[in-house]
Amino acid sequence: MFQQYFPYQLRPHIQKYTQKLVSFVYPYIQITVQEYSADRWRRSEAYVAIEDYLSSNSSSRAKRLKADIIKDSQSVALSMDDHEEVTDEFQGVKLWWASSKSFPNTQSFSFYPASDEKRYYCLTFHQRYRDLIVGTYLNHVIKEGKAIAVRKRQGKLYTNNTSENWYGYKRSVWSHVPFEHPATFETLAMKSKEKEEIVTDLTIFRTRKQYYSKIGKAWKRGYLLHGPPGIGKSSMIAAMAILLNYDIYGVELTSVKDNTELRKLLIETTSMSIIVREDIDCSLNFTGQRKKKKEEEKEESKDDPLLMKGKENESKESKVTLSGLLNFIDGMWSTCGEERLIVFTTGFWAPILCGVKAQIFVIPVENIVAVFQSSQITVFAISKTPSEAQVFLEISCKDFKMRTTQMLQALEHLGGIVLKVEDSTAVFKLKNEDNNILSLTKVTITQVHISGMGDRVCVDRCSLTRPGEGLLIGSFARGLFLVHSECLESNYIASRPFQVHAGPVHAYVAIQGGKTCYLSDLNSGKEVIVVDQNGKQ
Repeated sequence: MFQQYFPYQLRPHIQKYTQKLVSFVYPYIQITVQEYSADRWRRSEAYVAIEDYLSSNSSSRAKRLKADIIKDSQSVALSMDDHEEVTDEFQGVKLWWASSKSFPNTQSFSFYPASDEKRYYCLTFHQRYRDLIVGTYLNHVIKEGKAIAVRKRQGKLYTNNTSENWYGYKRSVWSHVPFEHPATFETLAMKSKEKEEIVTDLTIFRTRKQYYSKIGKAWKRGYLLHGPPGIGKSSMIAAMAILLNYDIYGVELTSVKDNTELRKLLIETTSMSIIVREDIDCSLNFTGQRKKKKEEEKEESKDDPLLMKGKENESKESKVTLSGLLNFIDGMWSTCGEERLIVFTTGFWAPILCGVKAQIFVIPVENIVAVFQSSQITVFAISKTPSEAQVFLEISCKDFKMRTTQMLQALEHLGGIVLKVEDSTAVFKLKNEDNNILSLTKVTITQVHISGMGDRVCVDRCSLTRPGEGLLIGSFARGLFLVHSECLESNYIASRPFQVHAGPVHAYVAIQGGKTCYLSDLNSGKEVIVVDQNGKQ
């Protein structure tokens, strides 16, 4: 009747002032939680948590319920049906939860009418309890809902749908089935030591949220499983998922049109999951050999219009590039989520390196070394200039300041550095690690004299130092003292491992090439020598 007798232009104003009038006499407040946010890309985490919370409380109170099978198919989970209401009580306060859905007001014809449904939960409570509900109760509901979801969690195996199914009635990016694989680490046929190392690595990863946050990296980890068919790569992935209780997302790249769709797939994955791309060496046209073969086939089919038409249709199927794939696993978009493993499998890794050859510098060297760590192949770093070789020598050194423990373990297996130069004298310009030991002498401070006030230099470095390391500083170039960095915490100041309180502006500091310079002459980009208490540079 309201829509029939009131013009469309007046309805918003009438509803607005009617709600204001009702609020004077209606003492209850309502909070609505929509299933999808405005962009409708993924379900609201608050909605899912409330759904889990109410599912455990509504079975004994609601009159209309929905049933579903949960983990191990041993029991039935009940939840509120649409347009149903249940009561809840929190610290003596009574509240009402209602499950509803709405439809668009516009009259339009659609083959997929359900795609426009908007489901939501509505919480009603008395206005005198606003602070209690908003400040405490809602946080309690979200926390309890997430805990219930963990307890009843069942592993799922996902596969990505084609983009045609991302909209309309289904609007589903991923489809899933219950994950019920019998493989565990106890049933895997592999060496006990290697199995124990993998289990330990996975267990540590699951508990390192604070560590990844502290070092400023995304909470994720990558694995490359290689070997002939039937060796157990898929069983290994299943055992990893069962050990961690993670979901598995199997990415089928042939159904992904371009890099943008690949990013959308990543956004729709959840935390506590394993993203898998099996047989990466057979995926799309990543290697130079396949590209060359495609060009030869195209050249042969120039005179055949039917073959040319088929090639054109084939070229439109997928435009996922190697750059897009690398960004997917280790770029900015890979940070959209946390606690995830990314696993690639391959029967032979040579095609991967051939495809990456043109963009090798975007892959950390420790990742490449780790791939071959358990094989019989020796990895060498190839450098064209002495400066490049020096960089590889530094990053492969155990004491290199910017390397983490995992990186050092991988880089220890680097076979060596190959310097490609025409003049052999360039090789002798490299610093030998054994010659980087300085002879330090311990001294005893017998007296301290106050010489007055003056300017002091604090050196901020681009890399971090560890306990025992610092700069060589002194008033004479022939006698320098090891000044420790600020890497140790105290009661007065937090740790600042990048900084050294060097000394007065007229003091000398040791720099590259066995030389010194005044602290006042240091500027951005200047290289200084870091030494530990044993004289190790």
